Amino acid sequence: MNTARRNQIVADLMEREHRILESKGHDYTLGAGEENEKDALANFKQVGELVQHNCSACGNVEPVGPRTVWAVLFMKHVLSLLTHAALPHKMASEPISERVLDVRTYGGLYECIDKEGSSFSLEETGEPVAASVVKGPSVEL
Repeated sequence: MNTARRNQIVADLMEREHRILESKGHDYTLGAGEENEKDALANFKQVGELVQHNCSACGNVEPVGPRTVWAVLFMKHVLSLLTHAALPHKMASEPISERVLDVRTYGGLYECIDKEGSSFSLEETGEPVAASVVKGPSVEL
């Protein structure tokens, strides 16, 4: 693939990514009034408060917070790309470009969560976030 073709593919993805943020993002946003008054990260915050875990450091039950919610949802999208890489013929529900867009969109959403400084994460307990999120049975493709 030549550079011009690569650049066109990436430009098309960026345009589609922006349209997804505008359309789907609206469904996950809370607040009344002008667009700039609405909370575009409300979904992550609400789920982060609803889902709780037992803190290994203090034993308290704590909300997981928006970063952990993001990480779980992001990993779902990453795993779908890994499945496609290993078994491209098994992916029939949507084009792979849609899965790529999901990962790109979630990358941008994490930047937003981080810039806002949404507080609680498992880092405060001394337990690494990545280890906490991906613990469990291994996935074989």
